[in-house]
Amino acid sequence: MNHSSKKVTAVILAAGQAVRMGQPKQLLPWGAETILGQTLSNVKASTAHEHLLVSGAYRTPVEAIAAAHHIPCVYNAEYASGEMLSSLKTAVRYLSARPAAPDGILVMLADLPFIPTSVIDRVIAAFLKESKALIAPVYNGRRGHPVLIGASLFSELLVLPADGAPRDLFRRYPDQFYAVEVASDVILRDIDTPEEYEDLRPQTSDNR
Repeated sequence: MNHSSKKVTAVILAAGQAVRMGQPKQLLPWGAETILGQTLSNVKASTAHEHLLVSGAYRTPVEAIAAAHHIPCVYNAEYASGEMLSSLKTAVRYLSARPAAPDGILVMLADLPFIPTSVIDRVIAAFLKESKALIAPVYNGRRGHPVLIGASLFSELLVLPADGAPRDLFRRYPDQFYAVEVASDVILRDIDTPEEYEDLRPQTSDNR
């Protein structure tokens, strides 16, 4: 395959219940948008071929934000059980059932509005250039978000146990991993608590 012809679908996982936050964090304000809205804006500005959002908890408001960004949705009815993995499986089954499945999926969590488009593009570019099925940014030896999973590992992902996680693929196939070194710890950040939200929320709406 001509690597430049490979297609990448950005999959945004937005099915979470935000138990630790105590409220739907993806709907909280973030600059001029919501956390989810800013994440979608950053992903849409990337070189991903197409986009797909997986909804679950808070389906109606989450899908409304996706619609405003013209991003199609698929619903994960099993969101309460292993939300991240079940959502990823939902997306892979949906995409694989189409006549032309993508060559890889860029996995983006809905609560990562601070991941810039430039990092997303570097991960995609590495997948297009390298013959590896697992791509992720790395800062000081620590792997972060977003990750990219090639289609050659879709079947392996689909058979992961309910208590498994996408990171199991990285442990199982270290020879398939390509690290994209980045200069910022932004790829390691997360928003799980009100305190983290207050610490990380921007002073400006420009997050590109």
